[in-house]
Amino acid sequence: AICRTILTPKVVSLWYRPPEILFGSETYDEGCDNWGAGCVFAELLTGVPLNKGQNELEQVSNMFELLGPPDSKSWPELDTLPL
Repeated sequence: AICRTILTPKVVSLWYRPPEILFGSETYDEGCDNWGAGCVFAELLTGVPLNKGQNELEQVSNMFELLGPPDSKSWPELDTLPL
């Protein structure tokens, strides 16, 4: 079983921060590491950061532009997040 503990939302650099943390989740698991690793791989392949938001709102906007906005069908936990 994965232990889910209330943790800080400032866990990683903004450009590599996963959407669930940007949406205010206080619990997270290895999926956050996977998101960050994916961002790093994309940066290594392209030579530029995947998302270069200057603040959290801009970062979320960049994610939506790249991936489209989430919905509860593709992300069932979305409705439980604070934002």
